[in-house]
Amino acid sequence: RRAEALQLTELRDGRTAALDLMATHLAEGHANIAYAIYRKYAGPDGGWPLPDTLLSSLVAGLVQQKMWPECMALLRQVIANYPTQADAARLKLAQMLIEAEQRPRQALAVLRKLPPELPEAQDHRRTQLKSLAEQAIEEGELEVAVEDW
Repeated sequence: RRAEALQLTELRDGRTAALDLMATHLAEGHANIAYAIYRKYAGPDGGWPLPDTLLSSLVAGLVQQKMWPECMALLRQVIANYPTQADAARLKLAQMLIEAEQRPRQALAVLRKLPPELPEAQDHRRTQLKSLAEQAIEEGELEVAVEDW
């Protein structure tokens, strides 16, 4: 028990220091380094929810660096852990799936999870993305499988 408690304390202290280090790297424009730090402490299942402001900054930095798979993983974390930001995250995720990953069917599955009523700007964006995804499918875009995100 004592060893387990010590390990938990070390992990907590390491994560606290990691948050500060991530914020510093993000401020310097190094989202890739901040993400590497996150992955080190998140574990294989990504089970370390970041504070929402840091998570938003990390997503924005990864978008700027076009690190799409990493960004999509974090957007799924936003959807799972921050319900008030989930709709905006789903729209960003759908856009990345269409434009960067060429996965229009997955994008449509993500868009279907949005509530019927959205603010006007988000509803307009949903309509645009749905149209882009459907157009890509009509043009013969192939994709392996659709996941339940």
